[in-house]
Amino acid sequence: SRDPNSENAQYLLKVGRLIQKLDEIQLGSKNVKDNVLFLSENVVFKDHDKADQCYGGLPPVRLDAKDFSPCKRNRFYWTNVRLRSSAKSKDVASGVSLDGFLDEGYGAVARLIQAEDQEDMPVKSNSFLASLARIDDDRMIKYKLAGTPGRNASAAYHIETYSVAEREKMIGLPAGYVEKPVGRLFSELTQKAFILPESSDKG
Repeated sequence: SRDPNSENAQYLLKVGRLIQKLDEIQLGSKNVKDNVLFLSENVVFKDHDKADQCYGGLPPVRLDAKDFSPCKRNRFYWTNVRLRSSAKSKDVASGVSLDGFLDEGYGAVARLIQAEDQEDMPVKSNSFLASLARIDDDRMIKYKLAGTPGRNASAAYHIETYSVAEREKMIGLPAGYVEKPVGRLFSELTQKAFILPESSDKG
């Protein structure tokens, strides 16, 4: 949460305190000399001194998925894992665009409003996978031609949200990683709850 005093934000602090406790237990053992390795993530927010103290005084590392993928996701990461420079990865991946991850025939909506001199610029997108509230998020829409552009330009385009398969590719998950198990789950629920409901004594 962007509000450091909100209920959700307290989880970040509680995890930090849990790590401190685990360190006490681990370092109290005769055979262990290393601290617990951790990586904790949260949205970017201004006043994070309290969170820093919960993670041993370490400031967060700020990373955005747009530098490594076709997605946008600006986040803070508190970690004591030694990190190498990401400059080389950024040089390669920052130019990756959403266009190549959409189903055939579809385009990024941002392309419709770009000027001609911006056509070579990469398009980045939000890509939320798990939240039901985000499944139809209007920041994750694509288009394809549905007619001939004319006076009523909106009628010439078919707009829809990204498919689960497209989101898998954007995030870097294997094909079907989410789509297949979720499909099987809904199929089984439909089969058992509606098609073949359990019989009762009352029929």
